Amino acid sequence: MRLPNLGAEMIGPMPEEYASTEADRIDAADWLHEVVSATRNVQEAMQITLPAGIVTLDTSRDVNDAARLVSLHMAIAIDHLVSFAGLLRVPGSHGPSLATINRTVVETWARAWWVMGAMTSIRAEYRARAMVVRELHAAKDRGILLLSGESIDVAISRATRDRDRIHVRTPETVPRPTALAIEMLQAAVSPGPEAAAIYSHLSGVAHGESVYTASLTEQPIAYPVPQVVLPADNLKKYLTQLFGVTMIGTVKLTSVWGLPETIGDEYLQSMTEIGNRLPAHLGGSAE
Repeated sequence: MRLPNLGAEMIGPMPEEYASTEADRIDAADWLHEVVSATRNVQEAMQITLPAGIVTLDTSRDVNDAARLVSLHMAIAIDHLVSFAGLLRVPGSHGPSLATINRTVVETWARAWWVMGAMTSIRAEYRARAMVVRELHAAKDRGILLLSGESIDVAISRATRDRDRIHVRTPETVPRPTALAIEMLQAAVSPGPEAAAIYSHLSGVAHGESVYTASLTEQPIAYPVPQVVLPADNLKKYLTQLFGVTMIGTVKLTSVWGLPETIGDEYLQSMTEIGNRLPAHLGGSAE
């Protein structure tokens, strides 16, 4: 079967700089590994330092969920950064997959960001446990079962009891994941309404919504089937978003963990230098 040639008069040619090149993506991967390396230095310091800030360990509790949650989410976010950099090195363009990883990094840090925003260690512990209750209720609402085989209702009851053991004067409702993600993007990338547009794009692509996935394709003039691409502008924006949420999340974590100030200062200096080294052809400084 011969496919019709749609012609330039129907589909205008894309600008030459529209799609990122393989060299662009490899440069971006190398740069992102610097972000990972600097962030892992903080993670290693946390592993040998008992938390003594907002997420301080309370020996009267068998479990300290605040410390567990923020360190877990940091580890997950770093893992996603490594995956993002690795995918950049795979031949071809993988814009939709990279956008999906980007969204996951934002959402992962956003959960930790809310817990780290507590003013006291008791409030941080309450928020961490309330987050678990919220996630289990969301799973039940979507009809999701636990891989362990445990009843979701039993899990909810146990998590609720754990939360209620932490006595706070004013109980809080955990914000919806979308609100948490937008708040994180506002703090890290754009304080205005653009943050909502950024998250709408990332979430829409992750869900396969054509309104958003179409921006990560191009339709060659002589071939009517859209081809997946990673536009250069998208690559620059994704890197900027990953850099921003990673930096402010980690800086906040050095404080709430109670790490020595020198570690936070060294991290901030390293990340500032790395941000200034964002490959010039991808847009210059990430700050």
